[in-house]
Amino acid sequence: MFRKPGIEASFPAFGPPAVVVLGTALATGRISTEWVLTVLHEHLHQLQYAAPDYYEETEALDLADADDTGMWMLNYPFPYEDATIGREFAELALALRSALVDESDSDALEEPWILLRRLLGRLELADARYVSFQLWQEGIGRYVEMKAAQVAAAEFEPSAEFAVLPDAVGWAEAYRNERQRILRELESGTLVESRRVFFYSLGAALGALLDRQSPGWKERYLTEKFALHQFADHGTKPAN
Repeated sequence: MFRKPGIEASFPAFGPPAVVVLGTALATGRISTEWVLTVLHEHLHQLQYAAPDYYEETEALDLADADDTGMWMLNYPFPYEDATIGREFAELALALRSALVDESDSDALEEPWILLRRLLGRLELADARYVSFQLWQEGIGRYVEMKAAQVAAAEFEPSAEFAVLPDAVGWAEAYRNERQRILRELESGTLVESRRVFFYSLGAALGALLDRQSPGWKERYLTEKFALHQFADHGTKPAN
C-alpha cells in the first residue's frame, strides 16, 4: 500500500484511530537511537489525534479551504517569504535560544512569550492560527524527542540487543544531540529556508520553557488545544 520506504507519518489511514507509518532506520536515514525518538514523536501524534474533539477543533480553525484530506497541515500557504515576518521569527528564535542556554536569567523566560504574542498579533488571523497549531502539534512532537531522550538517560537501561547495535548511542548523548539540534536551528535556521519545519524547534523550545515556568501544562495540553502561550499565562514563576 505504501511505496515510500522512508516515510515518517501518523494519520488515520483506515479511518480513526490514526496509525504510525514509519520506514526502518536505514530507509529513513536515521541511526537507531534517533529512529526510536522519531517513533515516539509519531506516537504523540496518535495521542493528539485521539484527544477529545481534535478533528472538530482542527476543522474550526478554518484553514483547510477545500482540502478534506488533512494535507493542508503541510501545504497551508503561509507567507514564508515575507522578509518582515521572517525577521520577527528570527528574533523569537534567538530569544528562545537565550532562554534555554541561560537558565539563571528569569527575565529571559518572559521575552519569548512577549515576542510570540506580538508576532501572532501582527499576522493575518488565519496565519496566526496556523502558526499556533504547528507549534502545538509539531513543535511538541520535537519536544517529545528531546524530553524522551533526557528521561531515558536518567531512568532507562536499553536492552542488550539494542545496546550492541553498531549505530546506537547512549541516551545521554542522544539528549545532548537533540538539544544541540534545537539550539542550532534556533540560532541559524530561517523561516524562508526551513518553512513549516522551522516551527518544530520553536515549539520544542517553548515546551522546554513551560517545563520551567508552568510545570502542570501537560495536564491541559490535550484539552486546551493549539495555543502554547496560554499555558504560560497561569503563573510564569520558574519552578524550583
